[in-house]
Amino acid sequence: MANKVTLNSLADLNNSNTAINTINTNFTTIQTAMNNTLSLDGTAPNQMASNLDMNSNRILNLPSAVGLTEPVRLNEFNNTVSALGSLPAATIACTNAATAAAASATASAASATAAAASATNASQTAFGTQSQLTANHTVLNSEKGFVFLMGGNSLYTLTLGDPTTYDTNFYCTAINTDVYTGSGSGRAKKVLLNGVNLPNGFLWPGQWVRIMRNGTTWITDPLRQRWKTSAGPIWYIDPTGSDIVNDGLATGASGAFKTLNGALGVAKSNVDYSGAGPIFQLAPGTYAPMAQEAYVWTGGVALTIQGNLATTDPTAWTISVPPGQTGMNFREPQTVVIIQGIRFTSSGAGATGVAVSQGPVVDLNSCMFSDFTSGTCISGSEHSNLNINSPFINGNSAQFLGLTDQSYAIFTGNWTISAGISVTNFVNIVNQSTLQANALALGTISGTTGRKYQCVYNSTINLGSTIADQLPGNVAGVTGVSVLHGTDSSIVL
Repeated sequence: MANKVTLNSLADLNNSNTAINTINTNFTTIQTAMNNTLSLDGTAPNQMASNLDMNSNRILNLPSAVGLTEPVRLNEFNNTVSALGSLPAATIACTNAATAAAASATASAASATAAAASATNASQTAFGTQSQLTANHTVLNSEKGFVFLMGGNSLYTLTLGDPTTYDTNFYCTAINTDVYTGSGSGRAKKVLLNGVNLPNGFLWPGQWVRIMRNGTTWITDPLRQRWKTSAGPIWYIDPTGSDIVNDGLATGASGAFKTLNGALGVAKSNVDYSGAGPIFQLAPGTYAPMAQEAYVWTGGVALTIQGNLATTDPTAWTISVPPGQTGMNFREPQTVVIIQGIRFTSSGAGATGVAVSQGPVVDLNSCMFSDFTSGTCISGSEHSNLNINSPFINGNSAQFLGLTDQSYAIFTGNWTISAGISVTNFVNIVNQSTLQANALALGTISGTTGRKYQCVYNSTINLGSTIADQLPGNVAGVTGVSVLHGTDSSIVL
């Protein structure tokens, strides 16, 4: 190992001039060497003119970082990570690399001032600069390492442009600091990455995302995440709303979804309901049918779709069904749905209001069925279960209820049936299916035409004494007249 200081030796003191020159030269060499070392008390010069190699040795007793170019201690970093939630190993590695790169880079005081001024209420922390946001914001390259705290209980957008206009090691973090406790509380935020939304569309209350440049693209960590909430979100749907820009967590044109399918696409694939039941709340208006829905929702119990919350006329909340289509279609076991205060009507022949198949449980409360000419208001098949409570019936149909393949339905509540409606079979109970009643009051029925019921293929109608004969229609019901195999043991009680 080479010596950093090399001194000249004295041969003798016989020649005083030579000895003095040698001693003075050695003093100058020592002074130069001392000026090239770090000082314990900070005596100048005391700045590095080259890289400092610790040779795998540690630097001990660092103070808490206060400046953007100061090193962050592991404890501070871990505390920040703990506050944000667990980060995957890949994110931690990327963060460490980006932090090291940022610490080794030089930034002018002017650019640091500009970065702080570009965000609302920016504050410096050990982890980086935190920026409080309550409105739209476009991220600058000078905001590398920023943590954007997105609050305000409103929907707005954090925008990052073309990745190639940012530093190669650019990264930032967005946190939705809103808290959702029910209607009127927290809102989602949009994060737009070079014109593209996050993979799961929104950053929901309490979620965070790390955004990093990767060559010519943006990458996010986590890539996709479900919003875990136990508050049971109410998803608002309004004909004046938007399925493109709105989050559905507020009413009206600026908050609600526009369609049932728009709400379905977001509310099912992005949320863990943690034991709560999602609610679709319709504003008054006319809506297109909802796509077929199946299976349980992640963490959810029952899906509730509601219009009029009272038990009165729900005409203002209408599902209009095109010819041959279905207004709402539910299937598969463990699918549980409650429909409240919605009117179903069709614009042509062969339509179905509500179809249930393959084992779901569906409750229909205070719903209206208007016009299903040559169609069916409600159908249940393949082990389905229906509870039809206090409906309003004011239109013609081939059948109000069609039940088949070991399905079950129950009529309850106070029914409102308009005079003069026409049916083929008011109820058609087929193939080992059962229709029962509990505290049923059909009300006054007059001027209706068609057959009251058909009960065949080992099925049962048990509405109570003589009630089956009070069903709408002017033609008596039939029981067990169509034998499929052997004796038909259908009964009407």
